[in-house]
Amino acid sequence: MEFKFVSSTALLALGLAACAHAEQPNDVSSLAGVYSSAHSVTVNGARLQTNGYIEIDRAGHITAFEQGGEGETSAGSGCYVLANGTATNAGLQGRILTRGVSPVGEAAFQTRAGDDDTFGILLEPGANGQLRWFFHAGRPNNTVTVNGYRNVVNAANHASYSISGPALATPTPDELRGMLCRADSASSQTDATRNASAKEIEGYWQLLLPSNPWPAACQWFSYGSDGEMKSIDKLRGPCASNSKAQLQEIFSAIPAVISWQYDLSPVYNKGVLIIKRSDVKGYAEIWEPQIVVKPFTNGGVAFEAGDLLLYLTDLQSHKIVWIRHLRKAS
Repeated sequence: MEFKFVSSTALLALGLAACAHAEQPNDVSSLAGVYSSAHSVTVNGARLQTNGYIEIDRAGHITAFEQGGEGETSAGSGCYVLANGTATNAGLQGRILTRGVSPVGEAAFQTRAGDDDTFGILLEPGANGQLRWFFHAGRPNNTVTVNGYRNVVNAANHASYSISGPALATPTPDELRGMLCRADSASSQTDATRNASAKEIEGYWQLLLPSNPWPAACQWFSYGSDGEMKSIDKLRGPCASNSKAQLQEIFSAIPAVISWQYDLSPVYNKGVLIIKRSDVKGYAEIWEPQIVVKPFTNGGVAFEAGDLLLYLTDLQSHKIVWIRHLRKAS
């Protein structure tokens, strides 16, 4: 796998956290925060600014975001969506950083990126507390170490990686969640979705985007009429488009420890999906279910009529913290 390193000297135009680590961190929680992945790109000969973020939680889980509308024909604008496809850092989506040693012998928190590549954040910071990171393209003597702001490594298969540090003071993780694109918030799509009914949720579904913090590239879900919910996953793509009959046979052999319940909530003034686990006492998730009634495209992602959008809601703040885009198996 070949890659090239592209550097930019422009300073990061976002507020940076004032504190830099004076000592090497021993726990991945020291990296928790939101980082910029902004860098310059060339589109049709013009130099444009692309914007994005990487969120690392205290367990090292990575969530990558790109600005809605990014791609070959646009530098992006407006709200943010999960990075996927050939978007910058899409290969890091749902990955988990763990303690290790880089290919050149430096201590790092690192993870797989894409297929056989490695992405890592080095424990020893650069000058003025700048974050140092590396990308290894899956074979000996093919490692680049990056220091500074707004740099990007372009790898094979149109993949690219970028991160600048230290962590930003703003947006915070909660603020970033509030910057996510809502399918029903686009001015031209206000009537494209509506609150899904329990009957519309029942059935077998395939996830169309990676789901944080689960690192699997492929996931399928079963919402039974008896209130049982089951899921299966596959760590790496490609993701097969299984039929309803195939999924029914697969899920019939899986024990149910998860249940789902549809409830008309007076708090949210709409129907919500409540998820509970029999193996975890007091466990509960609340999802807002939206069914797509009119096809549309948002953030470069196509939504078809009948698709199910699930918005995970924080029980304390009532803010949306994650979005699932599901398509029903037939």
